[in-house]
Amino acid sequence: MLSSLLFISLLILSLAILGCLYRVLRGPSMADRITALDTIGINVIAIVAVLSMMLQTQAYLDIILLIGILAFLSTVAFARYIERGRYSKMMEIVKVTAETAIGLLVLLGALLSALSAFGLIRLPDVYLRAHAATKSMTLGVFCVLSATFFYFWYFDNYISARLLLGILFVFITAPVAGHLNGRAAYRTDVPLWEQSVQDELEPLLKGKK
Repeated sequence: MLSSLLFISLLILSLAILGCLYRVLRGPSMADRITALDTIGINVIAIVAVLSMMLQTQAYLDIILLIGILAFLSTVAFARYIERGRYSKMMEIVKVTAETAIGLLVLLGALLSALSAFGLIRLPDVYLRAHAATKSMTLGVFCVLSATFFYFWYFDNYISARLLLGILFVFITAPVAGHLNGRAAYRTDVPLWEQSVQDELEPLLKGKK
């Protein structure tokens, strides 16, 4: 029961951060963006606290204090920066930061996709190759689609529901397709890599192929 409530809380906090990101991108004033960034920091603290309960570890508790200090110091610094009449320069910094973040996200997605293709070439059997196709490729496409979404959101003030649905569709369908393909391969006796040390499906599917 508790784990379900914690997971729901995690989803709600993530949605809250998305709402704050909307205000960071739309503004209209720098004070609005600073308020939204400060709220994001508070929500991140809450997410870390929830994760520490879900994972049953105290290792993340020190991070809560660190994030709180950083969020406070950054808010104070931005507020002082605005008071000194450097709003236009701050907006230029925000624009450059957004461009850099979007570009890096696209680059990360491209690198992950290339890594997936490398895995399809180099890995020794279809089951390992399926991991490359469904894990790194899915994450790579997620990064590219997310960058595209933020690009149109920030520069054109356009929120694309189609991109959000595309991200959700890829995340749902790619793992399922990989699982079905792997199961079909196993049921048709496609061999595992000769150096595989364990076959967990054999006692479950023996006689059912």
